[in-house]
Amino acid sequence: KIHDSHGSPGKFRRCLALYDCDADQSDEISFKAGEIITVINEVTNDDDWMEGMIESDPSRRGLFPAIFVQFIE
Repeated sequence: KIHDSHGSPGKFRRCLALYDCDADQSDEISFKAGEIITVINEVTNDDDWMEGMIESDPSRRGLFPAIFVQFIE
């Protein structure tokens, strides 16, 4: 069942960074193992990457490799 969840806090899935990640490109984000990432877009031009933002610092947003994280909800 699909709900219109526009604007609700539970709209995005969250994941835990399993490893440190250093961005190589300007559209990627760096993070440390243990940080929580809110996933904005699970489908990108590259199947192995997702778009998200760091939960503790939403100004840090961009692409990251899906294998570096694990969904927590």
